[in-house]
Amino acid sequence: MKRSKRKRLPAIHPWIAGVYPILALLAFNIDQAPISAAFRALLLVLLASKVIWLIFQHLVRDYYKSAILTTAALIFFFIYGHIYSYGNSTNAFWGEILGSHPSLALIAILTFAAIFFLLTKKNADVVQLTKVLNFIGAALLTFSLFQIASYEISLSAKISNFNNEVIPLKVEGYENLNEMPDIYYIILDMYTRTDFLKDQMGFDNVDFIEQLRKKDFI
Repeated sequence: MKRSKRKRLPAIHPWIAGVYPILALLAFNIDQAPISAAFRALLLVLLASKVIWLIFQHLVRDYYKSAILTTAALIFFFIYGHIYSYGNSTNAFWGEILGSHPSLALIAILTFAAIFFLLTKKNADVVQLTKVLNFIGAALLTFSLFQIASYEISLSAKISNFNNEVIPLKVEGYENLNEMPDIYYIILDMYTRTDFLKDQMGFDNVDFIEQLRKKDFI
């Protein structure tokens, strides 16, 4: 009789470790950037995650251990800049260590080397650790996706209500709409300097600037 093969627990945490920082940043700035702005970064990080995972799988010859090492490498990559910025912003004694690339890089390398050693040389329960990492990753990913989805649903509802809302136009004092005056709504965002207009474009804008000064615009 053939032995029934147990299904291998899938390690999803390396993928989550790659995409979560991007989705978390998108969720934080969802009112400033469209979802499509994250597509390229997500594709690149997924490809990079796969390449890193294949490299570690070639080195350690173990599915779970290579997955954990990939997750660790991605975490180090994404948090390195934050730790460095924190080191430069704090007055504590460890700021000089964390705010220096040589010392911070050495700490990261030694920490990763310790993780590599513990995984490859010790009989670690990598399956149980995979379950924990999968759960933590799934929880973080769910939270970010929930933030993004909530905003998009809320925005769609507001747009739908706005499109369906009929705003009555009431004009007092004018029987004939053709007699109404034209209204110009001008928003001045940026304006080229007078010297640049004159030197580079041959346009003398002094009269316009003087009129603005007389009306206390500038």
